[in-house]
Amino acid sequence: MALRSPSYPLRRSRRCLDAGQSARRGVAAVELAVLLPVLLLVIIGSLECSGMIFLNQSLHIAAYEGARVAIQSDATNADVIDSANSILGARSINAPLLTLNPTDVSGILSGQTLTVTVSAPADANSLLPPWFFGGMTLVGQTTMIKE
Repeated sequence: MALRSPSYPLRRSRRCLDAGQSARRGVAAVELAVLLPVLLLVIIGSLECSGMIFLNQSLHIAAYEGARVAIQSDATNADVIDSANSILGARSINAPLLTLNPTDVSGILSGQTLTVTVSAPADANSLLPPWFFGGMTLVGQTTMIKE
């Protein structure tokens, strides 16, 4: 049995191939135009969220280190502020606010609690203009017992 060649062409014409390729290119261009802004928004949001997580962690660490200094028997307010500010300065935190409760750590008796609170505005520490976290203030707080 001999095989016969089919009566229809096996290859598409050049014109048909060009039309199909240009249609696919058009679909890809539309997909890019629709998805690129969404992708950029997700990337920028991820960067901003990472920066705020870093800021929050830095505030908690600064409050903890300040409280560790404050619970020592010979601690002064200046020692507590220096300890917290060294952490905040090393991590480049802008516009921090440190609060001690009670306000004079040298007057606290052994066994009493003290609280160190460190806060910073998200606007001053944002990587980008304050789109996502505008107007927020993040707070780190630690309470310990004086030795």
